[in-house]
Amino acid sequence: MNTWTAETDTEAVRILTDAPNVEKNRLYYHVRQHFELVELGGVRRVRKKCNGKFMATEESFTNIIQDIHIATGQKSETKTFYKIQETYANITKAGVRSFIVNCERCAEKAKKKLARSVVVRSISASSLNERGQVDLIDYRTEPDGDNKWVMHYEEHLSEFSVLRPLTQKLALLVAKELFNIFITFGAPHILQSDNGREFTAEVISEVASLWPQLVLINGRPRYPQSQGSIERANASVKVALTA
Repeated sequence: MNTWTAETDTEAVRILTDAPNVEKNRLYYHVRQHFELVELGGVRRVRKKCNGKFMATEESFTNIIQDIHIATGQKSETKTFYKIQETYANITKAGVRSFIVNCERCAEKAKKKLARSVVVRSISASSLNERGQVDLIDYRTEPDGDNKWVMHYEEHLSEFSVLRPLTQKLALLVAKELFNIFITFGAPHILQSDNGREFTAEVISEVASLWPQLVLINGRPRYPQSQGSIERANASVKVALTA
């Protein structure tokens, strides 16, 4: 018996109660051998003899899964299925999965969990010079004469990069090169850096008097994703310079 519909359940009850005019066919002997009838609260229920679990009609699957899913605190598919298996013999894990996939409350919980786990926000810009990013590439292990650092400035919207060699990682030197870039291309409204708050504050203090409206956003140290575009561009810069 591949399916257990309401019609099947009614026929099984007739067979197990020896109702008149029941045809003694293959179904009759199968039901009599494997199932038994119990009465709960005035309702007759069919259950398997081998494990005492009830047979649920296909029409009742959704309501049963929903009730048990809620009763378990809307736990995972596996936990809900195991709880159902304690009582019912013929509700499959695939059926539980189909219900949970369409459960609105579970989907909402998943969205909230995902939102809490996201710690890096994408960088967006809608106009030229709205946002610029600056980073320092360390070349101390392979210097070019006295130059041991490369300052990389990128205008975020256009992804246009400007590179400047530096002899030292000093805020004064970085500010000087940024000043030259700004007077050529214009100053960004927001300048983002991933070189630490103290260092970046020193750089900004050198240029703040020229652009009072300049806003600084620090990237998160040790989290390259916060720099996004410029970190990806750094890799290309290193390949190009090495070549």
